[in-house]
Amino acid sequence: PPYGTNASVAGGRSFVLVVDEGSFVAGREQLLRSAVEGLLTQLTPADRTMIVALPFGGVKVPFTSETARIRLAMDRVSGQGARNETGSELACRTRRFLESLDGFLQLQAGRLSPLTVVLFTAGLAAPRRDAPMALAPGMCELLVHDFRRIAITASAARANFYVIEPADIG
Repeated sequence: PPYGTNASVAGGRSFVLVVDEGSFVAGREQLLRSAVEGLLTQLTPADRTMIVALPFGGVKVPFTSETARIRLAMDRVSGQGARNETGSELACRTRRFLESLDGFLQLQAGRLSPLTVVLFTAGLAAPRRDAPMALAPGMCELLVHDFRRIAITASAARANFYVIEPADIG
């Protein structure tokens, strides 16, 4: 057929649901949980899912096919974002997130099977300079290299990325 489907998946897939906890404000977690619930309805019994909260929460639940454990882990995820984030704070948050994501992906390197990473975020900063041009770079400067490094470690982990911004989560 001229389309792809998951209807006949037999061997099971590996999903990592990465939550950028610092990107969304506390009290908006239900939007995130609803988005995850929609994904859970599409999983097969052979699929395995892991929940990871970055940059500081770590693995909330290791790979499992038990949707009850996944839901319980999502109940423990909480927003830690600032309501009025400045551009510099956004850059620092993005830098911390990218560094933690890079570390997580390095641990996944050398996998034999592909990994599907579903990243839930309310937004990340693009490459930017964090100080005036006449001064030395700021602490949270984001270079294109920082984003390319993620691409390299994702490739080594055989990870395919999908970035999700649940409606009105920001």
